[in-house]
Amino acid sequence: MTLVAVFQIVGVPVGAVSGSLNCGPAAAATLVAWATDGKQRPAAWEVRAYIRNSDGSPDRQGGTNLRQQAEAMQRGYDVVMQVVTPEKFTAFRERMKADKKLAASVSVGYGAFIGTQAYASRTGFRSNHQVAVRWVGGTLPWEMVDPLADGRGVPLAPIRISDALLRKAAGELVINEHVGKRLGLGSVYCGYVSAPKTEPAPKRFSVKFGTKAFFRYGVQGGVAIGRTSVRFRRATSAPSTPLQRVPFGGQGRQMVQLTAGAMKGQFVEPGRSGLTLLEA
Repeated sequence: MTLVAVFQIVGVPVGAVSGSLNCGPAAAATLVAWATDGKQRPAAWEVRAYIRNSDGSPDRQGGTNLRQQAEAMQRGYDVVMQVVTPEKFTAFRERMKADKKLAASVSVGYGAFIGTQAYASRTGFRSNHQVAVRWVGGTLPWEMVDPLADGRGVPLAPIRISDALLRKAAGELVINEHVGKRLGLGSVYCGYVSAPKTEPAPKRFSVKFGTKAFFRYGVQGGVAIGRTSVRFRRATSAPSTPLQRVPFGGQGRQMVQLTAGAMKGQFVEPGRSGLTLLEA
């Protein structure tokens, strides 16, 4: 799965907060799609509608920060973003490299992109900005979605960028606009989101029968109460449960229960009389 590009200016309806203020919600929208495996794909202005002021009223003025974006993602889409401000860039990189299911929202100083293939503004914009990234490795190891990169200022998102460029952009974030203080090279303001964990497919078992005689067991209350010798005229197979210990005659025996076929519900002992337990 790749990051879904969400742009801050495109498709903003009348009455919604200006798209030019919504780079943070746009990056958050990209991460919502990532965290829900594409099942939820909000627009930037839709995420912005969940951002609140301290008094609970809708926030409609200025930009947004990572913590506001995280609250909106959880409020509107039940997606958790872990915000770290600041994080050492080396720690950020290693965490992203170690877990390919992670994607992140990163606060950057956009001026760092000027003169590179990543710069998408048509207006000379160089202030604080928000992008979504994930680690993909290689010469240009970061896949980046820039909410400005809708093709009008070129490039399009997502785009691959170098580790050095993202590190530089993260360090140029202005954290005190009154004095022009920047975060500094080697640090990053970020928020982590994980894609859904893929559950392994349940194991399936079956028993392969030859033509030798074998015992089938009747079981009640978890105890084998009798057995009958049977055989098939030709080799066949039937699905079964995993192995389980079943008491019989004062001993515990490793049996499976057949779940379909002519002997559905009966128990047999794989490993005896040519019976083989197969696992798929």
